[in-house]
Amino acid sequence: MSRKWFLIINPASNRGQGTKAVSVIREWLARQEIEHEILVTTQSAEAMPYVMEKAFDHDLIIAAGGDGTVHEVINGMMQARENKDQSKTMACLGILPIGSGNDFVKMLNVPVSLPRALDILLKGQSMKMDVGRISVDGNHSRYFNNNIGIGFDAYVNYESIKIKRLRGVAIYLTAVVKSLFAYQHPTVSYTLNGNTVERKILMLTVGNGLCAGGGFYITPDARLDDGVFDICIVDSMSKPGMLRSLPRVMKGTHTFLKTVSMHKSDRIEIHSKEPLPIHADGEVVTLDAHSIQMDLVPSAIQVLHNLS
Repeated sequence: MSRKWFLIINPASNRGQGTKAVSVIREWLARQEIEHEILVTTQSAEAMPYVMEKAFDHDLIIAAGGDGTVHEVINGMMQARENKDQSKTMACLGILPIGSGNDFVKMLNVPVSLPRALDILLKGQSMKMDVGRISVDGNHSRYFNNNIGIGFDAYVNYESIKIKRLRGVAIYLTAVVKSLFAYQHPTVSYTLNGNTVERKILMLTVGNGLCAGGGFYITPDARLDDGVFDICIVDSMSKPGMLRSLPRVMKGTHTFLKTVSMHKSDRIEIHSKEPLPIHADGEVVTLDAHSIQMDLVPSAIQVLHNLS
């Protein structure tokens, strides 16, 4: 049976190290008897209209990049899904993780070794995954596949973008230390499973995936196909308390702390008079949100994963 693939390669992934992967991917594809097209991106959001155009006439759409590239491709696929006849079959998503954090693929058991990840494009199995949808201040902002961070988590993400000389977890640890002294803890009101609560928080994370920030297991029990978000709410705490909790967050053992509450739901609303920073899959959404709504779209996309 003939196959038709569309690949998006982000050479800027991993602070520009993704450039080295372009030739490797091209040479590998040249050896495969597969009809394919390649887009090597030159700027952010460039791939989205191409993904929207090709989502229903290709078998596989491949995101070669970091978590930001996957986020962009999934947004393109979800917008195509909104605009097309639902009876038609949309392309499956494949991922080549050549970024710095590569958090999302941990859920799919896709290795960061490029040759092994390429092999999964041929041998991997597909699964249906849920996708989240976020609206900010009354406007539909975007979809997300891994997580939404609100508060400290998002502020750390914002600070991490400014750090150019480090890689991986070191970026985020440095950003955490900087954020400890700059971030102001807001009071929020959130509605979850029919209950409305007001409290002063450090952060609120809505997880479809289990890991973010290059190795922080904030929602360690999250699953991509269970029809609910895992939601982690951390109360405001002192700076020493935050530093003591950090190693637990990296291991996913923070969920038993008194300052942490974990929930499961397919919807959450959050309101605050104070400005709230937000990131979606590591991409800055805004630093000044006041009303946020998130809903889960179940079994929205087929994605390749590694069973072995």
